[in-house]
Amino acid sequence: MSRCRSAFAACSAALSLVARPLPAQLSTSEALARIQVEGREHSHVMEMARTITDYFGPRLTNSPEFERAATWAVQTAREFGATADVEPWGPMEWPQWSNERFSLRMDAPASLPLTGFPAAWSASTAGRRTGDVVFVDVMHPDGFARYRGALRGKWVVAIRPGPILPAPERKAARLSAEQLIDLEKPLVPQVNPATPLPGDARAVPSDTITWAASHRARCAGLSRLLMDEGALGLLAPAIGHDGLLTPYDGMCAMGVRASVIPPLSDGRSPTPPVILLAPEAVGRLLRLTEDGVRVRVEAEMVNRIVPSKGTASNVIAELRGSDASVRDEVVMFGAHLDSWHVGTGATDNGGNAAVMLEALRILRASGVPLRRTVRLALWSGEEQGLLGSTAYVRQHFGTSDERGRHLTPEYDRLAVYFNLDNGVGSIRGVYLQGNAAAAPMLSAWMTPLHDLGVTAVSARSTGGTDHVPFAALGLPAFQLIQDPLEYTATTWHTSQDTFERLPVADLTRNAVTIASLVYQAANAEHVLPRRSLPQ
Repeated sequence: MSRCRSAFAACSAALSLVARPLPAQLSTSEALARIQVEGREHSHVMEMARTITDYFGPRLTNSPEFERAATWAVQTAREFGATADVEPWGPMEWPQWSNERFSLRMDAPASLPLTGFPAAWSASTAGRRTGDVVFVDVMHPDGFARYRGALRGKWVVAIRPGPILPAPERKAARLSAEQLIDLEKPLVPQVNPATPLPGDARAVPSDTITWAASHRARCAGLSRLLMDEGALGLLAPAIGHDGLLTPYDGMCAMGVRASVIPPLSDGRSPTPPVILLAPEAVGRLLRLTEDGVRVRVEAEMVNRIVPSKGTASNVIAELRGSDASVRDEVVMFGAHLDSWHVGTGATDNGGNAAVMLEALRILRASGVPLRRTVRLALWSGEEQGLLGSTAYVRQHFGTSDERGRHLTPEYDRLAVYFNLDNGVGSIRGVYLQGNAAAAPMLSAWMTPLHDLGVTAVSARSTGGTDHVPFAALGLPAFQLIQDPLEYTATTWHTSQDTFERLPVADLTRNAVTIASLVYQAANAEHVLPRRSLPQ
């Protein structure tokens, strides 16, 4: 970490050398040119991305790794000339969890290391534990009574991995001109403004909710069975392909450890240890077991679980506006800093957190004027359901429910929010999120960025990330369109989400794009219109 601190001391010194005095008048084109020069010739984005991913690693919300990354982000933003701090939010029931040691192998009929990792929020094993593998059919219509008295000291597999089909050839994808034009066309039928945005629970089909409730009940029953019977733990096949592993299994591992929230007061988990394995490894264990072969697995897992202190934190940094008449209006831009615990959270979403910090640096170092206040947010709790951004919106802007909208004075002062969380490909445009009235201004701001490939103003909406709670309240909030590259095919929530997957040209270009959009929003004559919502 001393190397990391030294690098940013040098970065801070370079900042003071790059910032230049402003001429009496600075046109928009001159300011954008300054931003491009600063971002392209003096970029620190990869340096910051490496710090986030290599030094802090995976950043599960409320983990020590996340808290260290958040502290570093605050200090870095301050070195860039911003006021910055962590802003607590709550209530937060998820406990603090981190893995400190893990090993896994098959001990019989042959000695073989097994590919796997601890499930997040899993309990620890009581030292190094070796036991036979048994199968429990969680979907059996007779329930769990047939397994009573047969699980003590055993490792349990409850889900059969599905067949692994040949994977199609995967290439890093860029959006073509034709695809960008197609994105600008509204979907048919058009989305009614009263229709819930993606991510709204009301948009989930009732049969899905019914299945989820039944599934959760079965998994809770499995958890009680394993604890009551003294099983060593659950071995679950992680969703994955081509050697990629994800932090969830799609069936019971998530449900089994759901009751870890909240943990017992002494930090012990009321659920059994849960280990996620490569589906190929689980398949072999089951086939051997069903052939009558005695299969033994040895595992050791030490996880640190601390009961929730009731809050988590977002990182908030800002540059105060210079124009007294509009400085209380705020232009926001952000990305989530948290990640899952496989890989190092690079494309989801450490690279974009670095882009946002770099955009903040560019705005300060280039010396361009900012009439309105600009505010950076690095969110926590995104991976658990947009928790940090939702709490921020409730605290600062208000709520909307069946009893009506309850807005704060800050609601009218938010000029815009830009969000980045669709991988690390180049920004190509913006989703309107049902706010068609904002299209002319956004299109005008993007015109100077056409040489960066930023052209599309899409009539469509997208969900699943931190712009959703803003947009759902009617605020002008937009997720940016990005080249997909290999995000959904390879790196999203997988063990290959690492620094090596970060394309320097794309991240550098994206920081310039964000800084340019924020600059224009901060200096525009008018704020963006809001999306109309039903009363």
